[in-house]
Amino acid sequence: MLKTVAGFDRIGEENAFAVLARAGKLQAEGKDVINLGIGQPDFPTPEHIVEAAVKALYDGAHGYTDATGILPLRVAVASEVTENTGTKIDPDQVMILPGGKVTMYAAILMFGEPGAEIMYPDPGFPIYRSMIEYTGATPIPIPIREENGFAFSAEETLALITDKTRLIILNSPANPTGGVTPRAEVEKLVAGLAERPDIAILSDEIYDRMLYDGEEHVSLLSFPEPSFGARPLVWPNAFPARFRGNREGSFGGPDPGHRQACKPAEILATGARYPPQDRIQSGRDAQDRGWRGAFPTPGHILRLARR
Repeated sequence: MLKTVAGFDRIGEENAFAVLARAGKLQAEGKDVINLGIGQPDFPTPEHIVEAAVKALYDGAHGYTDATGILPLRVAVASEVTENTGTKIDPDQVMILPGGKVTMYAAILMFGEPGAEIMYPDPGFPIYRSMIEYTGATPIPIPIREENGFAFSAEETLALITDKTRLIILNSPANPTGGVTPRAEVEKLVAGLAERPDIAILSDEIYDRMLYDGEEHVSLLSFPEPSFGARPLVWPNAFPARFRGNREGSFGGPDPGHRQACKPAEILATGARYPPQDRIQSGRDAQDRGWRGAFPTPGHILRLARR
């Protein structure tokens, strides 16, 4: 009988896509379906973004590229990170990939193994726990509580750290709750981690532009060396994060961790291309306007579900 490796048995499904498939089947049968299972906006990718993609193909932007992505886009990502956080990023520390999931897989694969512990936000993006379990590491949930505004508590997070902790996954603004961790909590966590430079951080800041009600996003990249910045730190992103089916991902980190993470990422997906830079920026402006009109404030959906 055919037998697969045990790790595959530990990979979970992302239920949102199971619901999407079920909804699609019902719609194909002619049923009227309101699908609340998948997180995507109710407007199409802006026309000028579509035109830019078509133009790029006609202009010859196809074929293999550098495995880490073309240099102009890596320069653009590094420049934006520097502008937003004040931390200078070398383009050689950036890798471009088709979406954000590959970046998270590479980071978790780099630190997960039997006997290791990896901390992740709960509730959180389903791939976190699924990939941790795939590696054989022990998943340690970080409670994300409504009484904390769906933000992580630095005190609770620090209390969960043990000698086996290899990686801490943080996500703010958070998926699926929308919670934004306040600066005071982030600073408290950074101070508490000062004595554990051996612990790597995966700072998932994909939704850094989705802020409401005057909330402030505090990037972990804004904390300089030697107190924090010298540790292994991986930051995934996806852009345009609001254009489902049309996005690319990026991630980066200091060497040697970055070079190690590139290995599985190169195997899974290489050579991402991109539309012209001005189209990317104008697309970001459009997506910011679109999402603010398309979604409720953080935590609102969970509160509605409880009624």
